Amino acid sequence: MLRAAICDDESIILSMMKSSIEKTFSQEKFDCTIQAFSSGEELLKSHKAQSYDILFLDIYMTGCSGFDVAKTVGMLTPNTLLIFVTSQDSMVYNSLDYRPFQFVRKNRIQKDKSELVTVTKKLIKYYRQHKSITLYLGVGENRCVSFQEIAYLKSSLHYIEYHLTNGEILRVRQRITDAEKELNSYGFVKIHRQYIVNLNAIERISTTNSFLRMHSGKTLNISKTYLDMVMNQYQMQMRNMP
Repeated sequence: MLRAAICDDESIILSMMKSSIEKTFSQEKFDCTIQAFSSGEELLKSHKAQSYDILFLDIYMTGCSGFDVAKTVGMLTPNTLLIFVTSQDSMVYNSLDYRPFQFVRKNRIQKDKSELVTVTKKLIKYYRQHKSITLYLGVGENRCVSFQEIAYLKSSLHYIEYHLTNGEILRVRQRITDAEKELNSYGFVKIHRQYIVNLNAIERISTTNSFLRMHSGKTLNISKTYLDMVMNQYQMQMRNMP
């Protein structure tokens, strides 16, 4: 599970941000824990004990500033994504040295949370497109594939077949329940007790005949048990596409 942290020395802003981000994660079915900190020192202490994947940082804070935190985090865990929160647009240029993922204007959070929601959704989309998984194919044989390379999964006895978008099939000893738990936050949906599908690989769904057609032309039947859930998640995915 991914871990995120928010750091702001204004308690009202901190609470508003945490509530908004948690709500967006929940609506998007993105599995990520969130912790809130009122000082950079507290955040860094926690990060050193167990690192965070995502940080929302207020640039101006008493004591350890957002830039101070970003500098230390950059040395410890350079892959941690940074989102800076600032009340001054002029600070955006100064923050580029820390390679931030996005920016959020503090005055927009107080008026409405649309900008924060937009940035959070971009963050989720990024992880769903670029996150990778290591598949253990056998003794001493591993393969790292990005989630966007996976079209669908098929369960067969004690194994899972990972069907890639290029037509390749990778066979892994794994339970489908474990695969579902790992992929649930990244745009995959279970359509049958034997199948999990990448929503981005679906071309269309027929609710009348309970099947889906993939961009590759492959068709898969959808269990009636899962049909409503699959359709809801697919429609949500389509609405979030640019």
